[in-house]
Order: sequence, then C-alpha cells, then structure tokens
Amino acid sequence: MPKFLRPVATILAVIALHGCGSDSAKSTRPSVPGQGQSVPQVGVITVQQEPIKVPFELPGRVSAYATAEIRPQVDGIIEAILFKEGTTIKKGDALFQLDNQRYQAAKDAAVANVERAAASVAQMQATLSRREKLAKSQAITAEDLDEARTNVRVAQAELAVAKAELKTTELNLNYATVKSPISGIIGRRSVDVGALVTANQADTLATVRQMDPIYVDLVDTSAHWLRIRQQEPTASFNADNANSPELFINLEDGSQYPQTGRLSLADTVVSETTSTFTIRSEFPNPNLLLLPGMFVRVNAEVSGRDDLYLLPQRAVQRDAQGQATALFVNAENVVEQRDITTGSTLDNYWIVSNGVQVGDRVIIDGLQKIKVGATVTATEVEINSNGVVNQSLPANGAGDAK
Repeated sequence: MPKFLRPVATILAVIALHGCGSDSAKSTRPSVPGQGQSVPQVGVITVQQEPIKVPFELPGRVSAYATAEIRPQVDGIIEAILFKEGTTIKKGDALFQLDNQRYQAAKDAAVANVERAAASVAQMQATLSRREKLAKSQAITAEDLDEARTNVRVAQAELAVAKAELKTTELNLNYATVKSPISGIIGRRSVDVGALVTANQADTLATVRQMDPIYVDLVDTSAHWLRIRQQEPTASFNADNANSPELFINLEDGSQYPQTGRLSLADTVVSETTSTFTIRSEFPNPNLLLLPGMFVRVNAEVSGRDDLYLLPQRAVQRDAQGQATALFVNAENVVEQRDITTGSTLDNYWIVSNGVQVGDRVIIDGLQKIKVGATVTATEVEINSNGVVNQSLPANGAGDAK
C-alpha cells in the first residue's frame, strides 16, 4: 500500500471497530424489568348481601312418644291372655285376665257390710226420732237424747267405712283385668297362662309403645349453639318460638324421611362433663317407618341475619394462627388481603360476617400467579354448585380453574 494511503486505512479501521463495539454493547445491554410482560388476569366475583338460612345437622335417636310397662296391681294367677303380640291396641283394652274369685268374694262381703251399716243407720235414726218426741214431753232425760244422736253419727260413720271398703274391693276386682293405659303397639309378653304374678312386681308383663307421633332426641354442643346464635340472635329451640325451624330427617340408608317435624323442647342445662344438651323433636309417623332406637340425622335451616355474606370456600385461606383471609381486587386493580370472620358453611361457601362489603371483588381464580400488591386485570367469572369456576382464565392468567 502506498504510504500516503496508510493514515486513511487506519482511520477506517478505528471507525469499523467502534461500530462493532456499539453493536456488541447494544446486544448485551440488560432489559428493563417489567418491559414486555403482560398484566396477570384473575377471576373474581362481586360480593352481594342477601338473607341467609344457616343450616345445621345433628345426630339423634328415635324414641317412643309414650311407653307403658304393664305390671299387675294385684296378686293372682293369669287365666287368659287377651291380646296378640305386635298388634295395635287402644287405651283401656284388656290385656291379661287374672283369677278374680277371691276379689269377687271380697266385693260381695263388702256389699253385705254396706247393707248392714245402712240398716243400722236407719235404726238409729228411728230411735232418735222417737226420743226427740219424748223429749218434748220431758219423758226422757237429755242424756238419753244425746246418746241417740251419737248412735246415729256412729252408724253413719260405719256406713262410710263400709262403702270405702266396697270401693277397695271393686278396684281390686277391676285390677284383676290388666288393661292398657295408652294406645300403641304392644310387644312381646313375658308370661304365659298359669303364671303367678304379684302386685307392682319388678318384671313387666308386656310393654306398649305409642309411635305416632314419635320423638327424635337430638344432641347439640354449647359451642355449636353459640355459633348459631351469633349468626341469628333470635334463633331458638323452643317449640313455641316463631323462629323454630322445620326439621328434616336423613335415615341410616341415606334416604330422606318423607315427613317434616318440629321442635318439642330443649334442655335448659348443659352437661358439665360433655358440654352438650338434649333437644327433643316430634315427627308424624303414620307408617311406623321410624322405630324406637333408630339412629338418624336431623337437619334444618335457621333464618340468619340480613348482614351476612357468602364467599366461596376456594377464596378463603387461613394463616398460621388460623385467621381466615381472602384476596380482593380494589378500585385501582391492585391485590389486597383482608382478615375476615367466618361462621358455618353453606354448600361450597363460607358464611362471613365481617371483613367484607357489598361490591367487593373477591379473587377466586388465578390465586397461584399473584401476590399482595400486584396489579391485575379482573374478570368476572361464575362458580357452579360444586365450587368449580365455569369460566377459565387464559393460560397466562391463573390457570387453576377447571
């Protein structure tokens, strides 16, 4: 190369190297954080306030409406059994017939004693009448007249005693026929003809149970009752209360009993050992489907307060201390976390009393891709009865909806 061209070549080489350095620096320059990234999308539902019926379910045992254990009230030998086991009987029906000969004889003797005492009264009254006439003419002394009057009163007292003895013998004779004190279903007998029974013995002859209507005895805890009262201050388990709920039975096989029931009474004392109390409910039982001793579950709904909210269970989380929280999208589309107060559950929802307001947008979809303070794009979605979001977000959103 000629000498006069060497400076020019050097300048061109420097320019070329500078250009290459600029391109290399430009290609390795770090990108600005956030440039080229999309705003995450979340699925929300708008909170609404509505009257809520607070559900509850309690275990229970079926018990007869009335139970009569049949025992004899007098001694005797059983001569006849006047019923068929397992049948329906009415109040006053004869069940057992005891040998009543001695009771009939005692009654006959009592009748005779009454007649004798009545004759004595008549005689004493006639004597008194004669002496009163004689006393007017002073033919007898005052002592004789007083004696006649006393004899009348004694005779009348003896007549009263005789009548009382007659009543006792009539009762004993009547008790020789053992009758049912209530209507219901009679069970198995424990004696046969010829057995000797005694008055008020410990062993029962048979048992009669009235089963239409029928009772279901429920057990509830004091803690559960307090939660119900917090959600509905006027809730009551008293049968005469206007807010007493209608009751439904789930049977042991999972089916629902066709009849509804009502509360009958509730204990006013909580057990010191179990912190539970008993609630008695009453159900119609025309087909005798419910039998004493059966285990059932009774559910009902108590009318709740008007200032309660429903939040999907999938939107509620709990921190290490057990405090319920939820994520919301505020007016600036920024994610914020709030503490909320939950009560019982209703289907796939929590019943919430504090920490929520009407119009709040609670996040139920896209929770895995966001954090508190992030700016998001909120999309209204729907949630079905199974707690599943029907409208899924794009792949760059949450992606946890099914």
